[in-house]
Amino acid sequence: MPGDIFRRFLFSALLLGAAAVSWGALRADDAGDAAGALRVGACQVDITPTQFPVYVNGYFNPRYYTEVLDPLYAKAIALECGGERFVFALLDSCLFSSDVPNEIKAKVEEKTGFPADRICISATHTHFAPSLGGGHEVAIGTPSEEELKAKGVKPYAPRAIAGTVEAIVGALERLEPAKFAWFTAREPRHVFCRRFLMKPGTAWDEPADLVEVTRNLAQMNPPRQSENIVSPLGVPDQTIYCLGFARPDGTPIALLANYSSHYADGPGIKDRVTADFFGVFARRITEMLGADENFVAMLTNGTSGDCNCIDFLNDQPPYDYNLVGEHLAEKVFAAYQGAQYRESASLRVRTDTLTLALRRPTAEQVAKARALLAEGGDSLKNTTRRYAELTIASESLPEQRTIPLQTVALNGIGLCAIPGEIYSFTGARLRASTPLEANVVISLANGYSGYIPPAEQFELGGYTTWRGTSALEREAEPKIRTKLLSMLRDIYAADNAGADHGAGE
Repeated sequence: MPGDIFRRFLFSALLLGAAAVSWGALRADDAGDAAGALRVGACQVDITPTQFPVYVNGYFNPRYYTEVLDPLYAKAIALECGGERFVFALLDSCLFSSDVPNEIKAKVEEKTGFPADRICISATHTHFAPSLGGGHEVAIGTPSEEELKAKGVKPYAPRAIAGTVEAIVGALERLEPAKFAWFTAREPRHVFCRRFLMKPGTAWDEPADLVEVTRNLAQMNPPRQSENIVSPLGVPDQTIYCLGFARPDGTPIALLANYSSHYADGPGIKDRVTADFFGVFARRITEMLGADENFVAMLTNGTSGDCNCIDFLNDQPPYDYNLVGEHLAEKVFAAYQGAQYRESASLRVRTDTLTLALRRPTAEQVAKARALLAEGGDSLKNTTRRYAELTIASESLPEQRTIPLQTVALNGIGLCAIPGEIYSFTGARLRASTPLEANVVISLANGYSGYIPPAEQFELGGYTTWRGTSALEREAEPKIRTKLLSMLRDIYAADNAGADHGAGE
């Protein structure tokens, strides 16, 4: 039975991948470019912490760093075409609740009049950046204010928020005539499935009352080359998607790239603040292009919820965040040489919301969690203690959450922004069904609602489906995907004057 489940998932994913290729080929010539002058502006601001220690929230247990390995940035790329405008902003951060981007957008609108619903703010997902605060959405065990004060932690969020506002305003102020190019590269060496079907009884398990799963057949990050691995449960997206922006004379202005690997880590980090491979990529591609100090390169996070840099099935040469960033930059630079720039553009934007149920524990499950903590004390396994704490914290969640969704299309190149950690299956299904020339997922955008697995993955269990790390209802992913496709079809209809080439799911 477990093998049958996996084969069903794999066959579906392979079909979706094939569909994505054929649809892309069919649509490349009928995307319906609407001539219009494009203006682009870009700006980045250093948001490296200056007060220490800082609290880092990329792990189950709180970490407190006192040193910096490399700088963190807030980056923004502003687009304007045919009366439409949009800003992509990116923070070197693990994640943030919607409180953070909402505050940034409100301040930008107050300063400039630029509408908040025309701004997308996402996180790279480096696990080595200071926390921006837990907020009501981030259910990962944020320490209380009292605990943070006891550690001497100073607030970091104000610096990051102010820096992001400055970057967005700066990008808007620097709007200038531009052209753009859409191109892709492939880098298979640093993205692998990290979620596996395991032999019955061998997957990482926790008490069902704490995670809402009675039997786990799936495990994230199992021991490498374990004899208990049956099959991978994902098909990683190995593509680097790129939008390049340049002045009419060809001078680079900005680059927006997207890659679907989690984060890299490496022996050189040693509990120091770093932007991980996202920062290395940005520095190296800037150098390779010979761009000036005003050039902005951003690497957004794609569908990495079930993928990372580790090959769990085969021998893997040593790697670290520097090598990953370097390899990505090399591949993008090579592809950049053949990029074809477009002189005119059509910019379309749709912003909407979707209300979803939250997975909340019962009063009985909360009582069991409290009893477990009281009785187990220090003898409890670390993850068991954390999920007991998350169960108690989840009791106060509302029954529903309304999440923001955004779709943007530049000459038929679609980008979808989703507030959570997205599986490779979701990206494949969106690419197979989109009516546009191409579709890219930007995850961890405009907030955070945990992992958002495809509905069928819940029957396999595993960390990325557990309540506490996957807060939304089990049908959240298909509902999100359906909503995004509706928004993309609306964009396609607007660009194609009644031509009906939209694809069904």
